[in-house]
Amino acid sequence: MAELGGLAESSLGLGAPGNQGNKPIAYIQGGIHAREWVSQATMMGLVKQLIDGYNTNDKVKAMLDTFDWYIVPVLNPDGYSYTWTNDRMWRKNRRTADGNVCTGIDLNRNYAYEWGGDEASPVSCSETYRGPRPLSEPEHRGVTSFLLENNKPMVFISSWMFTATDSTGSTHVATRARKLSPCPIDAIW
Repeated sequence: MAELGGLAESSLGLGAPGNQGNKPIAYIQGGIHAREWVSQATMMGLVKQLIDGYNTNDKVKAMLDTFDWYIVPVLNPDGYSYTWTNDRMWRKNRRTADGNVCTGIDLNRNYAYEWGGDEASPVSCSETYRGPRPLSEPEHRGVTSFLLENNKPMVFISSWMFTATDSTGSTHVATRARKLSPCPIDAIW
């Protein structure tokens, strides 16, 4: 278990025995949008394959020998929990920013990089509400702090799993996804 800026309850650190902390980082996160349940499940499947496969799968051994893996299966735990109890299609986290009428910030729009871009909304009731400022959400502050403090080469992967088309309606996302192996290890290595 690794603590990523306060996300200890929902993050894992994996690496080859005896050499952890000395390799480049592979950071992978899932569950940024609460309703994308397959993202969280995929992350847990990846964790299982990494743990079970070190001694039996050459690809897994190479992955763990090459990188220290930090995996956050559920970046949005409060939103994810809410989808199980109240609203299956809820997208955002559950924090209400000061002065807002509606609950939740779209964590995918709260990164500092390109905050307030074309698809981000300044309206708190929108599903794509960006938040009151870049990195206003504790989930992003913690992860950003962890990644910046680890001054090592890094691979960043975000598991995103909701649509088969991009914003223009193109199906290239679905076509590319069908070419990937059903095995997460094969898809990323």
